Amino acid sequence: MLTNSGSGAALLDLPVPGGAPPADDDAALFLERARSIAAYVRGRAVRTRGGAVVWMQEPAAPGGAPAPMDPYLFGGSGGVALFLAALDHVEGTDAHRELVLGALAAGRRTYAGLAAQPGSVPPALPVGGFVGIGAFIYVRVRLAEWTGEPALLDEAHEATRLLTPAHVRGDARLDVLHGAAGAILALLALHAVRPGPNADGRTPLQIAAECGAHLLERRASFGGARAWPAGGGSPRPGFAHGPAGIGCALLRLHARTGDPRLRDAALEGFAYERELYDPVRRDWWHARFGRFLETQSWCTGAPGIALTRLEAAALGGGAEVQAEMRTALDVTAAHPDTPVDDLCCGNLGRADLLLSAGLSLGEPALVHTARGIVRRALKRAPRDDGFGFVAETPPRTLSLFRGVSGIGCTLLRLARPGALPSCLMME
Repeated sequence: MLTNSGSGAALLDLPVPGGAPPADDDAALFLERARSIAAYVRGRAVRTRGGAVVWMQEPAAPGGAPAPMDPYLFGGSGGVALFLAALDHVEGTDAHRELVLGALAAGRRTYAGLAAQPGSVPPALPVGGFVGIGAFIYVRVRLAEWTGEPALLDEAHEATRLLTPAHVRGDARLDVLHGAAGAILALLALHAVRPGPNADGRTPLQIAAECGAHLLERRASFGGARAWPAGGGSPRPGFAHGPAGIGCALLRLHARTGDPRLRDAALEGFAYERELYDPVRRDWWHARFGRFLETQSWCTGAPGIALTRLEAAALGGGAEVQAEMRTALDVTAAHPDTPVDDLCCGNLGRADLLLSAGLSLGEPALVHTARGIVRRALKRAPRDDGFGFVAETPPRTLSLFRGVSGIGCTLLRLARPGALPSCLMME
């Protein structure tokens, strides 16, 4: 896991490239815009007759009807609640506590019913860390810490019963978004605070190891190093669906269990991504689309690859991993701003990665670059509904990875470096 090499305040006081002093007013600007986004989110909350809080997702296509957001981290109410709780955590208040706990109510009822009969888990229910059972667990682990509500850990621990051996073996997605790799990240977060067995006698770490075994079994050769298929086709370079994200989960699990097969599989997956890299174009080939990536984002491309290699380097990944980390960081830092601002596919995801790298490596130049990316994004979007998102995203979305809540989280991380973990890696 990435760690800060010192206090965030001390790091940002170091000189930045060219001898210019750090922009002392940045922290105030970022925090003020995060508060403004929170007000925008609060204004769109809907309270149900049963006392739950929901946010409605507008349809992506004209003519559709708004629908409640799902309960998960990536595009749902869990991610929105995470942002509001993060703001309270940074500011030392409980201003959003009622709203945050109310936002968990609908998912709580659904998962309580499923946990009562874990043998009948719907096969279509994803296990992933960003969408699925793992997301339900991870959101509660973080919110329990930030709200001081221990019952949320009880809910997270009970939900591990849904990750039965049969349900894990049925996972075909494999990745961090919907699959077993994401479940591992969530289970390890739970293991750190509630390591004991669930009602079925299985601990979070044991279940994570079962997910790891599933990933080892599902590797395939694609003309070279083994990796994991994505969507029934070739692996996709990057964090959301590719060897980078899956490798991150396996490395983190290896650090807890010591199983060398997990580390070896992760590094072999990285070797597959290495085969896709063109040093002249400074880009990765995307076999699924038959072209180079051209756009670099957390989900697919340099930022997600850099995140994984940072973690691998900290665990002794070797010279090749160190070199890949530097390459991916350079590509990320040099990539021009795009019309898309979100965490998943846009400018804020690049900024969040550069902040994490700067803190982990003790390199204020990377933090300085991240702040510049965000300052420019804020200048282009003076209103909180003015940020740019990918074309298929519904208008005025509030979500964590495709909407304004994720932008708010990165603003908080830049305003108070070291105070919040990165949701990009489910730290």
